[in-house]
Amino acid sequence: MFVSALLVALCLGLVVSSTLQVYYALKIVPIFNNEPTFKEETFPVIEWARSISIAHPRGYQLRGSLYTHASGKSEGLILFVPEFDATHYSAWKYCEGLYASGYDILSVNFTGQGESDRDPRYRPRFWVGQREREDLGVVLDAIRENPEWRSEFTGIFGVSRGAATAFAVVSRRPEIPLLMTEGAYANSQIVERAVRNWMNFVLPPLLCRVVPLWHIMKTVEFAQLIYQFKTGYWFCDPRRFAANQRTRVLLMSGSKDRYIPREFTDDLVTRFNVPDAEVCILEGANHNHGRIVDPVGYDRRLLSFLRGESARESGVRRQQNIMESAPAV
Repeated sequence: MFVSALLVALCLGLVVSSTLQVYYALKIVPIFNNEPTFKEETFPVIEWARSISIAHPRGYQLRGSLYTHASGKSEGLILFVPEFDATHYSAWKYCEGLYASGYDILSVNFTGQGESDRDPRYRPRFWVGQREREDLGVVLDAIRENPEWRSEFTGIFGVSRGAATAFAVVSRRPEIPLLMTEGAYANSQIVERAVRNWMNFVLPPLLCRVVPLWHIMKTVEFAQLIYQFKTGYWFCDPRRFAANQRTRVLLMSGSKDRYIPREFTDDLVTRFNVPDAEVCILEGANHNHGRIVDPVGYDRRLLSFLRGESARESGVRRQQNIMESAPAV
């Protein structure tokens, strides 16, 4: 009798739990359409930059620009990955100092952005998707197949969604020697913050305290799956870095960034087990404004990292590598 009653109670509990998950998952789905709004920025055409076009296996052309030195001498080639809704010419805003110091810069737009071809069945979004990962992989393959680019290739520099995409790709391609980012994030971080805010606003406080975290996250995963099936936009989050991965990683974050707060930057290192990460906080900077606030310090930080110099030697403030101080788990 007792066993029968227990089984009935478990079945009822499972039905109630599943019903709540489906109900709240459907409520959460619209959150994925709430993309942050950024001030539209126009980037001037750099007339002397060489236009390049890379054939995509899907039949599209990814277009960009290449900034080389007339002398033919170079300190290396940096692949710049633009932010959401920016053209490949935005590279000059962030990389002018690198170019002045002898580095060549290659910048390419994702499908549906800037001068790259459009896919009528695909709309780019703020989220990092499988198509963005695929596009960046195509560009990296083009670098590998070009003897001149391959010999000079130094690493990747990405900003905002470009940084997030580069981070996701590098976590899968340990052969990339170096990654520099400003405002990098993972989709899961944005989703979790949005859901927490939604819960505090919509749900009764008692329910927020009683429902276990795993149940909430499973509901969020279900909502994300519904969104992906409805839109055809499949998310791409980073993987945990391999323990022996030797990619050097610089993660920069503005101290006044409201979109991607510095807590996200610290969390990327621990959540995805980035072994060789340096975290640099750009004092006084809003989202993507690090070089606007302090162009000299910004360039010095990038160059010191590229050259393998320590923060002490370069005179730039550096946060302790948080992997060194993280408690063992």
